[in-house]
Amino acid sequence: MGIVESRILAKTLLTACDQAEKVGNRRLDETQFWQDTTIRGTPRQPAIRKAIARSSKQLQVSRVVQDLQDKHESLFSLHSPGRVENNSDPSVNLQLASLSCYVQASLQTSSLADFYNFIIYCEQQQQLGKIRLRIFRVRLWVGRGERYDLIARDLGGLGVLYILPEYGGESVWTKELPKSATKPNRIAMIKHLREQRLPEEAERRGLHTLAEDEVAKVLGPTKAALDQVIENHLSQANSQVSSDDERPCGTGDDWLQSKLPRSCQART
Repeated sequence: MGIVESRILAKTLLTACDQAEKVGNRRLDETQFWQDTTIRGTPRQPAIRKAIARSSKQLQVSRVVQDLQDKHESLFSLHSPGRVENNSDPSVNLQLASLSCYVQASLQTSSLADFYNFIIYCEQQQQLGKIRLRIFRVRLWVGRGERYDLIARDLGGLGVLYILPEYGGESVWTKELPKSATKPNRIAMIKHLREQRLPEEAERRGLHTLAEDEVAKVLGPTKAALDQVIENHLSQANSQVSSDDERPCGTGDDWLQSKLPRSCQART
């Protein structure tokens, strides 16, 4: 407690003592004392309630999302470096393009106009990067991904992740919004988003289908790469088993001893 708060507390306490003395009381009325907002302070308003109170009733879709749709561009670019032999699954032959594809090749800041364009470009990439993370986290990041997934389920599909309103930071969605459907703050926020007609806007723009396609672009090559890793490890394991089966003849105990760590082997 700081000096200012301590002074307020002392002054209010003396005033309460004077009032109690005037009416003949020998003790303070604790209930009345702590009802004084000067003493206990105003109750802290949850971030969710603040976000709802600050927001407008009209949903505003960001310009970068509008441009993304107008230009028919993708959040995740794919390329085919070469076909894998004897594999009919097209996803195996696709890979996510390198991160450099999201960065403009040459941005010269030799003039004021170029510098302005560079700033605008950086702002656009920041907003697109945030949407990319939302899409990634739905399936790949367990903690935060679960929260995004629950929001998408409550509002009709993954497409709503494109147009979640700016309510003072992404932590509103990744931390502040309760996961439980019965929590009052979650009920209030979901109701507010529905009143803004966010589900209808996502449906009208076809964002649900767009989001599912983006997820498939990420998960297709990722699953193919995972299958390849598993297959390689299985092949190595089978090779190890085969070499063990061809071990030199000897007692079972001798062979078992040879497989144990040296510190665990019986001393002779």
